[in-house]
Amino acid sequence: MARKRTLFFLLLCSSVFSLPALAVEIEGLYTAQVPVKTQEQRERFQRYPEAISQAIVKMSGDTRAPDRPELAEVIANGRRLVQRYHYSPLGDHADPLLKEEGYTHKLVVLFDGELLTQALVQAGVPLWGRTRPEVLVWLAIEDREVRYVLAADASEELESHLMEASKRRGLPVLLPLMDLEDQLKVRFADVWGGFRQPVLDAAARYAADAVLVGRLYRAEQGPWEARWTLFQGRDTLHWRSTAWSQGRAIDSGIDGAADHIAARFAQVFSSNANGRVVLAVAGVGDLSAYARVMRYLQALDAVVDVQVMEVMGDEALFEVAIRTNRHSLVRDLALGNVLLAMPAGGEDLQVGRHVAERLVYRLTP
Repeated sequence: MARKRTLFFLLLCSSVFSLPALAVEIEGLYTAQVPVKTQEQRERFQRYPEAISQAIVKMSGDTRAPDRPELAEVIANGRRLVQRYHYSPLGDHADPLLKEEGYTHKLVVLFDGELLTQALVQAGVPLWGRTRPEVLVWLAIEDREVRYVLAADASEELESHLMEASKRRGLPVLLPLMDLEDQLKVRFADVWGGFRQPVLDAAARYAADAVLVGRLYRAEQGPWEARWTLFQGRDTLHWRSTAWSQGRAIDSGIDGAADHIAARFAQVFSSNANGRVVLAVAGVGDLSAYARVMRYLQALDAVVDVQVMEVMGDEALFEVAIRTNRHSLVRDLALGNVLLAMPAGGEDLQVGRHVAERLVYRLTP
């Protein structure tokens, strides 16, 4: 049982969800950080529930997941899943509101990913794969009379906060260069107005999977007002927020984007295989091609196990055990740009004691 659990965990944590090839594999999936006022054990124990809740949100993409009754015991006893921890100073670019409230350090905690993953699976919480879409952020800022589009390496404070929010939610982001090429394609007014075509045309050079456009401004002595638009494929999502610090206004953009993208891609899994299919893959003419197919299939969230059944010329038969249904697997394969579905297929094959459907694909160049 322990061996099966470990195998399931290893397959899951190496998951490459079926996204375009330019998606990014995130790091620190089981790590969380929360602000603290002291480095005393008592406060550390008090902050563990918040830290493990943050890790659960990052793993699932669902901000409501920690509220599930099935996870109450896991969160209450979060310190049992702690593998290691350390403290680090808040730093010069930390949210000023945290410093005003008396926080001085961050408690950084690494949790046992295997045990936490098993807890989420048993609770029926959707899991969002380690490989996730990269989001290009166009952010137009008006701070009193100063107007600018936030660029990479232009504002250490804002970029630092943006990247911290990105790590907290497990959503890879990047900022535009705003060099001459960008300036010729998009103006401040285009970003400020959230105009689709100019920002998407300018975003094409970055080959990101999604584009987040924000407008951030404040009146004198007033709160920050933010308006956000997320473009992903054919989807367009709008939302607004108000915050008393610039950093928390930026958080609202990252949180909204992560919520929407995770809702689209996260899935509920079983720790056991629910079915089997046979993939007949053409174009597997050498060892490197064969290894590429194996790595790709083993990395899919839906896949529990892959076995090679037969190799005939440049075609190989793979028996694939899945923890989802055939329809979900076919959808994932269609998104991955690695295996191209061929017209022939749908023939049932006897595989041991199981009957498995035969699907035909070709390995892309």
